[in-house]
Amino acid sequence: MSPGHLDVGSATTRRAQGYLRWYPRAWRERYGEEFVAHLEAELLERPVSLARTADIVAHGFLARLSFQRGLRIATWATTAVVLVAAVAIGAIALTLNPPSSSRRWPLVTFRQGLTSPFAAPRTFG
Repeated sequence: MSPGHLDVGSATTRRAQGYLRWYPRAWRERYGEEFVAHLEAELLERPVSLARTADIVAHGFLARLSFQRGLRIATWATTAVVLVAAVAIGAIALTLNPPSSSRRWPLVTFRQGLTSPFAAPRTFG
């Protein structure tokens, strides 16, 4: 190689590998070589493309989300277990200490609440 010659292949390869970093590791291991080869050819043909960059970033981000599907399932399962436990605890609490029919709950009418927020609530029943 002559001293004045720039090794375009290695610079292009580094750029393509930089784009590849947007994708998750498992995706890179499976498709990385093919993706870099395709990008090298495209980068030589069209060095600057905002649309290509945006497309790679968007698809890389979506690939990361789809590869984390197992994590999302675990999160949903944990949330469901917590909600079921909260409902069960509430049902047990109501069973052990049911509300008495002799209790009177203070109800404030809408009109009373608007006209006098400091007025004593009325009880009905």
